[in-house]
Amino acid sequence: MRTMLGMRIRPPAQHRTQTIQGFTLVELLVTMAVLVVVVSIAAPAFNDMVLRHRAASTTNEFLASLSEARSEAARRRRNVTVCARASGGDTAECSADNQATGACQCSGTAWENGWLTFIDMNADGTLGTVADTGDTLIYAHPPLANNTSLRRSGASPANETLTFNAQGNLVGTAATFALCLADDTADPSDDQTVLKRARFVDVALSGRSGVRGVKATETATQAACRFGAAS
Repeated sequence: MRTMLGMRIRPPAQHRTQTIQGFTLVELLVTMAVLVVVVSIAAPAFNDMVLRHRAASTTNEFLASLSEARSEAARRRRNVTVCARASGGDTAECSADNQATGACQCSGTAWENGWLTFIDMNADGTLGTVADTGDTLIYAHPPLANNTSLRRSGASPANETLTFNAQGNLVGTAATFALCLADDTADPSDDQTVLKRARFVDVALSGRSGVRGVKATETATQAACRFGAAS
């Protein structure tokens, strides 16, 4: 509509028409199908990333405990022992007040139950009471998360403890620990996935510790992660 001067006059707002576009049922179904595919692809990768992060952080905690034990042994000029906690050690707190009791026992080979660090005054590899042996608890690590295994190679009872002497050297033989997460030992196809995110801690006779990935010879989780080795 034009005025006498040739200018266009817009119609009132109530007379304008608008088109509202939406999804048809087919488009909605296609979108949902694409979303399901994307999530199904991303979820395993995200889960693997979380597990790798957990493996790295747990390994760092274990390395820190070993480093602290070695430093304390050299500083105090005494044997300092790190040992695997007994099964069920997660049900009670371990402290200097109840050391050498059930919650503070060095027993078993499943280091995922947690570990203890203590000054081993009589160098017997076990945590006794302060009154009887003079042993002093330094640190008690809680159990690791579910679906986590931390095992040391070797035969029991040698793999229950790790001791550093007054020079900071390792007593006995060199040690290797394997930390593995979310393994299905009944499914051989899962082995390579588990081993890729596994972490191995090597402790030399000098007392120094280092972390590495899986070796070419470690091809099966049952052997490399030492599942079933715990008492």
